[in-house]
Amino acid sequence: YPYGQPVKGIAKVSIQLKPYAVYDQGHYIQKVITKELNTENYGVLDLSMSLKDMLKLVAAPSHYYRDWRPINDLRDREILVSAEVTESASGLTLTGNDTMQITDMKYKLSFLATNPANYKPGLYYTGFLQLTQFDGSMPDVRDIANKSCQVVGSYPYAQNTGSRRALTWRDTFAIPRNGLVKFSTLIGDEHTSVSFSVVVTLPPSPIQSFGTHRSANELVERYESVTRKLNVPANDAANAHFWIVPKKLGQISLKILAQSPAAADAVEKKLLVEAEGIEQEYSRVIPLNLNDQTKEIKAEVEITLPSKELVPESTFIYVTVIGDVMGPSINGLERLVRLPHGCGEQNMLNFAPNIYVLQYLEETNQDNSAIKRKCKDYMKTGKSQ
Repeated sequence: YPYGQPVKGIAKVSIQLKPYAVYDQGHYIQKVITKELNTENYGVLDLSMSLKDMLKLVAAPSHYYRDWRPINDLRDREILVSAEVTESASGLTLTGNDTMQITDMKYKLSFLATNPANYKPGLYYTGFLQLTQFDGSMPDVRDIANKSCQVVGSYPYAQNTGSRRALTWRDTFAIPRNGLVKFSTLIGDEHTSVSFSVVVTLPPSPIQSFGTHRSANELVERYESVTRKLNVPANDAANAHFWIVPKKLGQISLKILAQSPAAADAVEKKLLVEAEGIEQEYSRVIPLNLNDQTKEIKAEVEITLPSKELVPESTFIYVTVIGDVMGPSINGLERLVRLPHGCGEQNMLNFAPNIYVLQYLEETNQDNSAIKRKCKDYMKTGKSQ
């Protein structure tokens, strides 16, 4: 109950071995324990079963064989525990279930889920093993004193001939007090002296954003896959060259595939294609009067672009809306603030922008304390000269 009040009622707990398979559903034995929940046990039911009672849950096999023993059928089996609590005051019934496993081992060893799922031949692979008791607590220091853990691994390896063979590695590591074993091994060290045949492929662009040449002397663009075959020496790298001709401006996608008898990989990159020549910019300013009641304001701007020198598909137009006439200089106000110096004319020339910037910030209610403080300090300095 909430507020710390224990539940009063009848608790019925059933214990049975989890069947091996669906066809084994009718061959299990169930033990039911019924107890009362009251204020004396604070609504908590503590059950225990001896190994002798556990063995009674094991049913004899339908086909008897000479070496069968109940203890052999009980080891590493899951036990299904179901609970049903009926409250005496309201008659409501709640149910729940859970499983546990019987084992004759004191500790369990498991790989951490954070271990890398992949490895690269010739590089170190680092992972962790966790040794714990079955309740999740740390191992007993007396049990792991001067003990070690042996890690054994195997992986397939495909030679250039296409045949595959399994390579194994093993190493021994000390077990620390917390049971967390860190192991690191050089996977693929046995074949780092072997060269690989690698096929590198450049697929065509699905939207024909670029064409390809099979050689540097070819003049006709193709829209098909280009393949390069490389022989990569051991502990070395090799380069594959592709000639491409961009057909569109902006970001185009390039995807490269590499495949060998032992592994495969792919990489995709964005290539920025800019127009040749020198960029020219034309700007027009259109004042908008929002005081009248018109719902829509239209304005036409005529821009004349050169016809001969213009690079095809390189033009673009963008619109910027600013709330006041000094808007374009808002982002550069700090560059207008200057320290007055020099003679009288030079002093006034650098003094005036500080006043205008300060008035603009106050009229537009902008709280830019850094620029305001800088303007006032410069004005004090200029006034004293």
